[in-house]
Amino acid sequence: MLEERFAALGQGRRDAPQRQQTLHAAMEWSHSLLDGAEQAVFRRLGVFAGSFSLDAAQQVLADERFDRWAVADALASLIERSLVSADAGDPPRYRLLETPRAFALECLTAAQEEQALRARHAQFYRGLFEQAYVEGLGPTPSMDEWRARWLPDADNAHAAGQWALQHEAETAVSLAASLAALLGSEAPTERGVLLAATRALAGSVPSRQIKARWHIEAARDIAAVQTAQSLVWAEQALQDFRAIDDRVGAYRALSLLQYCDTARTRDTRGQDLQELMALEDPHWSAAVRAEGANAAACWHSTRGQFDGAIEWRRRALDLQRQAGSTWRALVEHTNLIDSLVAVGRLDEAIACGAELEAQVRGTRRLAALPAARLNLAAAHLSRDDTAAARALARDGWPQALRLGWQPYWADYLALLAALEHRPRAAARLLGFADAAYAAIGTAREVNEARAVGRAAASCLDQLGQSAFEQWRGDGAHLADTDIAALAFATEDTG
Repeated sequence: MLEERFAALGQGRRDAPQRQQTLHAAMEWSHSLLDGAEQAVFRRLGVFAGSFSLDAAQQVLADERFDRWAVADALASLIERSLVSADAGDPPRYRLLETPRAFALECLTAAQEEQALRARHAQFYRGLFEQAYVEGLGPTPSMDEWRARWLPDADNAHAAGQWALQHEAETAVSLAASLAALLGSEAPTERGVLLAATRALAGSVPSRQIKARWHIEAARDIAAVQTAQSLVWAEQALQDFRAIDDRVGAYRALSLLQYCDTARTRDTRGQDLQELMALEDPHWSAAVRAEGANAAACWHSTRGQFDGAIEWRRRALDLQRQAGSTWRALVEHTNLIDSLVAVGRLDEAIACGAELEAQVRGTRRLAALPAARLNLAAAHLSRDDTAAARALARDGWPQALRLGWQPYWADYLALLAALEHRPRAAARLLGFADAAYAAIGTAREVNEARAVGRAAASCLDQLGQSAFEQWRGDGAHLADTDIAALAFATEDTG
């Protein structure tokens, strides 16, 4: 629509002056009132998407013709003429509104400056976001404050990355990794698109540091839904971080390998945990050390040492709170519920889950609810409370579809159906879950495995071996769109 803005809004009153009869003519008239320096700065500002800082404008726009102060003077004049808007922040940020920006880009192309300005813009934001990446791993006062500080520049980083995809592969990969780290799991769709767009480029960039950053962010992005691939990328990141002697990077990669533990093809888990603990530096940021605490919790969970897992979960939660990371604290709170269910402390798990949901409901952090609902449903099903579990599952399943969490919910939907004496539906849901786990290349964790065991035993008791296997096999061919009607039926229609 931006490209067609002048055509869409071009018709004015026939009795108006010529310059007012079309939007394009109005912009031309305003532009003609500018002096040469103002015109140059105005058209060059077209490369900025969203808001920008004074420093960004000076760094990107200045050259041998216009120094930094000439850019600042011209920018002030453009603000006075209402061609650029300034917000009330301290320091302020600046923005071209959409129509002036469209005209600025047209002028930039006509002046044959666009590619040079795009390149300078991309290089500036690459450097800026590489700085942000390093800062995010350091002793920042608060991870929430860190995100808030850098997010206003995200639109420009996106635009720079889009241009770099066709012109500077390493810049595109660097921007994707840095932006993915900034967005985190609070923006899973946007993060996934960034990483997918640069996947074909990531392995061939010369910088091992940039490759390692991309691989660890990509591995984190898909760890819950494509565990086998996540494992491959985490191991690649570990190799590169070791090669460049990046201890923090190696520590984070080892932490992620523990998360992907169930998908391993070789048993190096004990050695990796030992290396992880040996690497940890108490002076590192709480956010980084929280990743190690989460890894230790996963290590204990996979060995059935749930009391140890709970201890590490609480440590990870405390560290995320120290780090000022509201989102990651919610995630660790959710993980704690899972460990409490595993050890059979169901009342505590339900209370913990209710506390979490109360914190999140009514906020913009609703993406945390699928995990909270999943673990709460597990707790209720462990007590055979099908009514509470059904209510949670009805809310949780649509979000599971958006996040790719179908396997985990299908296990509990199967147990729900079995407890409600719907064995054919339960068996088919188990088959669907089996196929979904195989597709993402991972095995069930302890709570899901227990739910499946209970559901399968109930189905065998109600159906017999032959019928159970037949219905379970049939379920492997179900589509996502078949599940809601099957899972939430009140009769066992199969």
